[in-house]
Amino acid sequence: AVGKNGEIYAVWAGYESVWVDKSSDGGLTWGEDQIIAFQPGGWNMDMPHIMRANGMPFIASDTVNDIQYVTWADEFNGNADVWLMYSKDQGSTWSERINVSKDTTNGHQYFPNLTIDQKSGEVFIAYYDFSESPQSIFYKLAVSKYSLGNDFELVYLNQNPIHLPGKNVFYGDYLDIDVQDGEVAIVYTSNNFRNETSIEMSRISSYFRYEENIDPKTAYNNIALLDEADSLSLWINTFSPFHVCYKIKVKCADEKVKVYKGRSLYEAKIHPKDKFIVSIKKPKKACTLKIKVVVREKLSHKKQKHLFFKEM
Repeated sequence: AVGKNGEIYAVWAGYESVWVDKSSDGGLTWGEDQIIAFQPGGWNMDMPHIMRANGMPFIASDTVNDIQYVTWADEFNGNADVWLMYSKDQGSTWSERINVSKDTTNGHQYFPNLTIDQKSGEVFIAYYDFSESPQSIFYKLAVSKYSLGNDFELVYLNQNPIHLPGKNVFYGDYLDIDVQDGEVAIVYTSNNFRNETSIEMSRISSYFRYEENIDPKTAYNNIALLDEADSLSLWINTFSPFHVCYKIKVKCADEKVKVYKGRSLYEAKIHPKDKFIVSIKKPKKACTLKIKVVVREKLSHKKQKHLFFKEM
């Protein structure tokens, strides 16, 4: 980040700590590396159902008020949370860590990034939020707005959750955020039931209203197919009652066929819940899976139909 008077600020993570340094001559020389926060477990985070996750720090400068802000994620409280610190004296001293997510469910939050509106001085922090997914399968893109002396204001960018693909599938950790004249834009990774990823964008106006620009394939994501090391499993994240009907046909090279099928009603009473549907052990031989799932919302009768083939 570049400060009010052209100073260059650098932030990084290492040895379970968040570090900051500053250059006042365009990067020719640097000061003394400074630890500003302890990062339990380090920046490389082992999170459920995702191949890789991190709490890498980011820094941004309010060049009008000459305040530097740093955000990162770690497991300081026992689960992954997003944090914020600031300096009002050009990095000499730093505030105490501030919990951005303020989650009381023990759900994970990670992949943070931040930007600053240089006209208003407002800070916007974007991150993955699993607070409505007890099994850490489904996340929402959260953006918290912050200004000194005020509490965080939170908005979720996607109405429907996005599900992770499982630890056996590479999932890009792409999340970036920028702001111009009160208009905030966020790009992020999304996923559909076939575990096909896409890069999507949402915008937030100065009135904190949001607009999704989302692939129709990922519009309804409350059903997940988790691809783990030795199993495939179906899950649903539900608050409203949902009827789920599934049929998984496994045909191996030796022509042997096995069929898994069932139907049930899944619902949660107070908070969204992750409901397990079915799990199958991955066959040792080469096989083709025909997966068919129909999800119908009980109240609105809105349907999701998924049918595809998976080679294993």
